[in-house]
Amino acid sequence: MTIRKLFFALALPLVVMSCGGGVKHISDMEIRDSLIYANGQPYSGEVWSDDEHDYRLTTQDGIVVNCRLYHSNDSVAIEILNDSIVTYYNDNGEVLLEDTFKVRYKEICATLADLMSAIRP
Repeated sequence: MTIRKLFFALALPLVVMSCGGGVKHISDMEIRDSLIYANGQPYSGEVWSDDEHDYRLTTQDGIVVNCRLYHSNDSVAIEILNDSIVTYYNDNGEVLLEDTFKVRYKEICATLADLMSAIRP
């Protein structure tokens, strides 16, 4: 084995291990007083649904600052910014009115309701 191959064989696992431990899932987090905690500390970063598909939360000091729910084709379905700006999209990325979205995408609305009841008791 050449020195170059040996270097990459030894270095690659170290690089992978130093990248922060991978995706954080909601089931790995603790939710208290509407804040997201990891290891007992308010968490800053991304938190995915356990299936890594339904939604992604972005948190800063435990506070959810962005929430995205996704269509089955991985396009954004709903985006909520800072608890106040909500945008609804069809599965082609076109903006929809809230009422239209609720009629067409009942399953995603149910996922949102479940998520909000979990993080906003």
